[in-house]
Amino acid sequence: MEKIKLEDLYQYHFLSEVRVSPKGGSVAFVERMADEEKNGYHARIWIMEAATRKLSPLEGNGDEAAFCWLDEETILFPRAGEKAGTTDFYRRGVQSGEAEKAFTIPLAVKQFHALPDGKWLVLTRREMEPETEERPGHAQNGKDVYVFDELPFWGDGIGFISGTRMSGFLFDPADGSVRQITSKTFDMEGAQVSPDGNKILYWGVAFTGIRPDWKQLMEYDIATGETRSLLPDGLLRLTPQVGYWGSEIFVEATAPHESVFHSPDLYLINPATCERRVFCSPDGFLATSGIGDMSLGAGRTWAAAGEKLYTFRLNHGDTELLCFDKNGDFHAVASFEGIAAFDISDADAYLVAFREHRPQELYRQPLDSSTAERLTTFHDGFLASHQVSRPEHITFCSRTGEEIDGWVIKPPDYVPGKKYPGILNIHGGPKAAYSAQYYHEMQLLAAPGRFVFYTNPHGSDGRGQDYFNMVGKWGTIDYQDFMDFTDEVLRCYPDIDPECLGVCGGSYGGYMTNWIIGHTQRFKAACAMRCISNFVSSVLTCDKGYLFLSEHMKGATPWKDADFLWEKSPLKYVGNVTTPTLFIHSDTDYRCRMDESLQMFTSLKQQGVHSKVLLIHNECHELNRSGKPHSRLARLQALCGWFSQYLTPR
Repeated sequence: MEKIKLEDLYQYHFLSEVRVSPKGGSVAFVERMADEEKNGYHARIWIMEAATRKLSPLEGNGDEAAFCWLDEETILFPRAGEKAGTTDFYRRGVQSGEAEKAFTIPLAVKQFHALPDGKWLVLTRREMEPETEERPGHAQNGKDVYVFDELPFWGDGIGFISGTRMSGFLFDPADGSVRQITSKTFDMEGAQVSPDGNKILYWGVAFTGIRPDWKQLMEYDIATGETRSLLPDGLLRLTPQVGYWGSEIFVEATAPHESVFHSPDLYLINPATCERRVFCSPDGFLATSGIGDMSLGAGRTWAAAGEKLYTFRLNHGDTELLCFDKNGDFHAVASFEGIAAFDISDADAYLVAFREHRPQELYRQPLDSSTAERLTTFHDGFLASHQVSRPEHITFCSRTGEEIDGWVIKPPDYVPGKKYPGILNIHGGPKAAYSAQYYHEMQLLAAPGRFVFYTNPHGSDGRGQDYFNMVGKWGTIDYQDFMDFTDEVLRCYPDIDPECLGVCGGSYGGYMTNWIIGHTQRFKAACAMRCISNFVSSVLTCDKGYLFLSEHMKGATPWKDADFLWEKSPLKYVGNVTTPTLFIHSDTDYRCRMDESLQMFTSLKQQGVHSKVLLIHNECHELNRSGKPHSRLARLQALCGWFSQYLTPR
């Protein structure tokens, strides 16, 4: 059998956008595969007959990455328009061979929702004050220059966004007209059409200057064209879990004055009276799952079915499909290693999920049973021909008394009694969590003959508010957890050479890698990816720095709390570093700017510590999950090569 290698990225099938047809007779989903020649992803839609489990692809041009059901036998999907800034939509019967063009929308559509009168609600990002004409001889904003006067001024994966808004439009295919339904300053985050088709619920916030952290919840009456607010301004900070649940509206939210680590409450809102009530406080965020590099694309994260509402969330290292009622009672229907998206049909849920340490597949989960049926076999051949080391679950007790979860992957050709290098891998967030799900990077690091181990320290999701509350605590109890976990792994797996250890991580994991090498010399090599090194600078340059990062640091600002921010910055301790360190960053990462890696690199080079930078062009913070295939492989090759250089068995 083959060991896992870099190029196996091209053998994986990434599933998303699972949707059940209106009458439940079919299930459709999107499959993506990395395309080496085009340096992108080939996407196509698959249809499965629910009764027979017959699975058929809808062949296209490889750009069918989203769709909706028009009726039981017909789907509609978009493609980039022939003219820049437009979107072509195609109609296709699930039993017929050819797609026919339905209409063209003169907008670059980001989301679309069918309305019962044949019109469409579409969302697109556009300038509030678009330039109406080209001015020869003058610099063009957004092309030659960038002019901005708002916060945030850029967004990761988007680019410069100052002066732009995600706006909602009604499109009428009959005459090709588009009409904006949101105010000029309103920035939409999502929308849903009411069950009766008469109203549009949407959420986001209208602002000028500085975008606030709270959200507005609006309802648009399609017949009258009137819009009204369902929430007082400044009241709640909504998550994306928002929508109609029967005659009421369900929202997951916290108050803006509460910590970013405060668990949200679940509200029901009467749209007629705007009365609201908390119906459940489950101590955790919904629609969260184990973190990894094997998901690509989006999909539904909650679904209402009669008096029940279904969603998922982390519980320790598992992702549970949950069922709620309006009294606030809830229970777990089933548990998976990870859930990417799902939909509900009658008595079944259809999920894109991880189980049995295999890459994504489609599953059918009866809502009255814990036994799931795997419906696809995309990765059977891959698993039959490759050596995959399944993670072994271990626990250890933290210094504050909690039992903490961790996993250890053995080398694929492990021989007891032989000494092996080991690598500690740290997740981002910090409010994220590892699980036992298949992870290409972990398998790749283990393949040459290494142990790989990872854990969910304080700050991780899936353990409730008290556990993941890390406001002002970065570099304290989490650092202790990582050191104690490493000690426990070495105790349980004596074949790991304690003199041949590496450490790596991305985002918060990159921050913690920088912190670790400034506080201990126990690691022989390190790799910090898309990291933070200096909070004094990052709270001012990160796309969410003035909100997210500042909140993590107790609301600190450089002009008032520079000493505290500097104390929490790995750069302060760079004089202690002796560990050879590789920095991997993307030059258009607006979540953690590249200067965070460059500050560490420059400091280490000046001190004679062997260090190196891989700066990847035109990628964002999501490089390891959704970057172009060539860029993803360059990152993995550099990461593995660095550890091969320094972690050699004695």
